[in-house]
Amino acid sequence: MAARPRPVDEAGTPGKSLTVRQADWLTRLQKGGRVLLDGVGFDGRTSTMQRELGLRDVVAMLKVAPNLKVRVEGFVDATADADGDLRLSMEMARAVGRRLIELGVERERLTWAGRGGDSPVLPNFTIRGRMANRRVELAAGE
Repeated sequence: MAARPRPVDEAGTPGKSLTVRQADWLTRLQKGGRVLLDGVGFDGRTSTMQRELGLRDVVAMLKVAPNLKVRVEGFVDATADADGDLRLSMEMARAVGRRLIELGVERERLTWAGRGGDSPVLPNFTIRGRMANRRVELAAGE
C-alpha cells in the first residue's frame, strides 16, 4: 500500500495527519490548482445548501496550512439570463464561504466569486449536465 502523502505548510513543516482527500486537496491548492467541492449541493437553482459534505475537510486542511488563503468560486448551468446566472453563482459561493467561517475558518483567509455559466464541465442540454455545472470549487487565493 502506498504511503499517504504528507503535505507541507508554507514553512515546509510536515502537516498533521490528514485524510487522503484532505492531503490531495491541500497539495493541489498549494500548487495553485483547483478543488471541486463535490459534497456541496444546493436546492435546485438556489443558494440554499442542501448538502455540505466536505466543508469540514476544508476546515481541517486549512488548519494544517495556516497561511493558505482560498477563493470559493460558484458556477451555475448557463441560462439566457447571464446577469442572473452571475448573481446566483456569487450567492452560492458566499453561502459556502459563510458556512466555512461558521465552522472556524478566519474570514481573512477566504474570498469568494461568482463565475456564472463560465467553464461548464458538461453540456447544459441534459439534466446531468446542468446539475454538474452547478458547483462550487476552491482555488488558491491571493
